[in-house]
Amino acid sequence: MVGLAGALGGFLTIFLLGEISARLVGRRMLAQYPVLRRVYLVDWNAAGLRYRDDAGDVITYSWSEITDAERSRDLIMLYLGPRAFLVLPMRLLDPAQTDDLWARAAGESG
Repeated sequence: MVGLAGALGGFLTIFLLGEISARLVGRRMLAQYPVLRRVYLVDWNAAGLRYRDDAGDVITYSWSEITDAERSRDLIMLYLGPRAFLVLPMRLLDPAQTDDLWARAAGESG
C-alpha cells in the first residue's frame, strides 16, 4: 500500500511540474513573439489558401505548395516544407469546412 501511495505521489508531482512548466513556457513564448498573438483569418478556394492577419498582411499559398498534410482530432497541419507548416484548429471549422479543406490539402499533397 505504501508503494502505491508513493507511486501515485510521484506521478502527481511529475504531472503538476509538467503542467506548471508548460504554462510558464507558453506565457513566455507569447510575450517574446508578438506574432503569436495576432488574429488570423483563413479562407480557401480552388486556387489555394489565404491567411490574413489583423495588420492587413495577406499571404496566399497555392495548393501545390503544400507538400504534406496531417489530420488529428484537434488539428489540421499543412506542411510547406520540412520545418514550415500551417496549423489550423479543427474547433474553428464546421464539419463541411473540415472535409473540404482536407480534401483539397490531401489531394494536392498526397
